[in-house]
Order: sequence, then structure tokens, then C-alpha cells
Amino acid sequence: MQYFRLFHSNQKKTFLIIEGSCQFKITDEAWGNMFEQESNLLKVPKGFLSHLAVLTIGTTRGILHAKTEGTCFNKYVLPTINVTEIIKEDAVFSFVIQSENPPQRLSRLVNKALLITRTI
Repeated sequence: MQYFRLFHSNQKKTFLIIEGSCQFKITDEAWGNMFEQESNLLKVPKGFLSHLAVLTIGTTRGILHAKTEGTCFNKYVLPTINVTEIIKEDAVFSFVIQSENPPQRLSRLVNKALLITRTI
């Protein structure tokens, strides 16, 4: 799950805030490819993180457009966001795994928890 907060300020007064989230199903095989069993580290590649962020930002922009339709706020265009300026490296998470099948256990743990938080 990812959260983004997008806002536009006019003369230092915030007049519009939106927060959206997307949930992504990631296969056990993909978790296994990112998980280093020896060190119990999950290394999520920055390209994959960027891809998820682009999807979430686009979705949030679409939600904002739909929710402001018919209001004076709909005329404001939110700029695109260059996620490569935000996500500059792989994300690394450390876990204590107590299971015979770490990738499946990890998948269940992370799918229940917040994986990535980015505030813009």
C-alpha cells in the first residue's frame, strides 16, 4: 500500500489536499526474488518502487479530478511528479522470520503491513 499527499498552495494557503492509496498483489515468487534469506533483508528495487509510485500518483490525480468535477477546484491542474527525484535507491527492509518458508511468510507479513510510505 502506498500513500501520497498532494497539495497545491496559493499565497501560502493550502486549499486542496488529497490522500490516496493503492494496494498491489505481489506473488510469493516475486517476494522470494527480493528476499535475501541469509540476512533476512527484503530489497525492493527502485525501478519497481518507481513503477508502483507512478501508478499510485496517476490514480490519485484521477481521483482528484473526479472528486472535484463540477467545482471551482476542477480547473486546477496538478503537475506530474518525477518519481526518480524521490526514489533514488532500492528500499531495504529487515525482518525477523520464524518460518520454514520465509518468502511466503514474508509475503503475508508485508501484505498486512504498510510497505512503502511516501509523502509528497
